[in-house]
Amino acid sequence: LETIGVLSCNPSIGGIGKGHVAKEIDALGGLMCKATDDSGIHFTTLNRSKGKAVQGPRAQVDRELYRKSIHLQLNEFPDLTIMEAAADDLVVNDNTKKVEGIITEKGEKLFAPSVVLTTGTFLGGVIWIGDYQMKAGRFGDQAATALSKTLARYEFPLGRLKTGTPARLSRKSICYEGLEEQKSDFPPQ
Repeated sequence: LETIGVLSCNPSIGGIGKGHVAKEIDALGGLMCKATDDSGIHFTTLNRSKGKAVQGPRAQVDRELYRKSIHLQLNEFPDLTIMEAAADDLVVNDNTKKVEGIITEKGEKLFAPSVVLTTGTFLGGVIWIGDYQMKAGRFGDQAATALSKTLARYEFPLGRLKTGTPARLSRKSICYEGLEEQKSDFPPQ
């Protein structure tokens, strides 16, 4: 349960093609933008010099503060039960073809009127380190391999998106002279 609210290696919310999704989640009462407000360290609008259609609000956040905010917010829901399990399969009604629940990695069936899968990079996840590859979600976490096979069995189109994590640089190795400071938007947009 400790990984709820853990961000991947690039702790940013929004950006080109994703900023509008964050705003929609916020409008629907989601926790993401509130946690961003609690943990934000840099706010900017990408492509500001271009038209509104291609602009993207993005916030860089403190990973630990973000995770703590998500946990605090979840604890405010008195009727919420959180359990830790991997969803490996779907419970599908053979007659109606309606998804009625999930089957966990341990074979436990959980039923619900609606099922929402939010797999992120874990669905069929692969990590490349140079020429080496391994099945994984976020580094150190397992990929959702069984769920990928389930979705393929039901003929959902599956694809891979490259996240392109850049190499890490030591702060001590950078000469900051002559670099332009990129200030945060104030107030954040």
